Amino acid sequence: MNTYAAHDLLRAYAAELADSLDSRSDRDSAAQRVLDHYLHTAHAAARMLEPHREPLTLAVPRSGVTPTAFATDAEALAWFVAERSALVASVQLAAATRHTSHAWRLAWILNTFFSRQGYWHDQAAVQHTALSAAQDAGDKDGQAHLHRGLARACFRLGRHDEAHTHLRVALTLCEELGDPVAQARVHGGLGFILSQRGRHRESLPHLRRALGLYARAGHPDGYAESLNALGWSHALLGNHHQTLVYCHQALVLMGRLGDCHGQANVWDSLGYAHHHLGDHGKAVDCYRRALQLFQHTGERYLRAETLVRLGDALLATEEPGGATAAWADALCILADLGHPDIGLVRARLRSVPELP
Repeated sequence: MNTYAAHDLLRAYAAELADSLDSRSDRDSAAQRVLDHYLHTAHAAARMLEPHREPLTLAVPRSGVTPTAFATDAEALAWFVAERSALVASVQLAAATRHTSHAWRLAWILNTFFSRQGYWHDQAAVQHTALSAAQDAGDKDGQAHLHRGLARACFRLGRHDEAHTHLRVALTLCEELGDPVAQARVHGGLGFILSQRGRHRESLPHLRRALGLYARAGHPDGYAESLNALGWSHALLGNHHQTLVYCHQALVLMGRLGDCHGQANVWDSLGYAHHHLGDHGKAVDCYRRALQLFQHTGERYLRAETLVRLGDALLATEEPGGATAAWADALCILADLGHPDIGLVRARLRSVPELP
């Protein structure tokens, strides 16, 4: 008998015993203790991975619950990897037992891990499960968060129209709730999606709106992210000198805040601008800085994207061996993620003549 089958039988037997021996109240109390443990531990782990993410207010855990503490972000990431299946099941349990607050908060907390590791199907699934629970309970705050989380997952899965729709619903909810920071994040998401779809000029008003909202709210993390987003949109418009202005401002601010993941994104934007301005050596340096930081934060897909761009820059500096190595590394990540960009990377590898 394989391990998974044994675990399934044990779970079924435990459920049968619980139904026959425990009262409904006892079972609900036990379920809430389990959910409290995963919610509070996942929150602690997510704060280690992304200390600048918007905080969530959590109720005090029940007596007897001791959340796991983490000394490093590596420990936090390892816990997420080990507990991935249990975390998905916890969201399902919370929704099924009408612990709506646990369901949507845990689903929201999981966004960073799922997104960076490329578990976008898991990400979409738990957001959908928790969204249904939040809608049934009439929880507008939860719905706003989950529509944003679904937009993030749908975008990575290539469902751009669906992502745009979720953000539009989220924006309406955030406006009703009077949350300017959440509104800023939605405008940033709308700008990003429009830019990635080639509608760069349409993205700028949303990104500027996000920048203004963050400035008025006194939110330096979001303000720095918006500076980089504006820089990236200008890069895609061909305004590379303007990109350098925005992104250097973002880099200084993120450095003060200690935002490693944000800095990685900015270094990637700077690399793209320098590459298209013809300074390929500086582009290579920027991309390598980005890759070091993405490795540190556990980011997989964006690391693959940067590796592809690093290969382009290395080829431009007449280093075909380095370009091939970078593209091969990107290929491994994209293959593991099952991402369609793998075809573009294979085409690049085929285009490089064999070294003598």
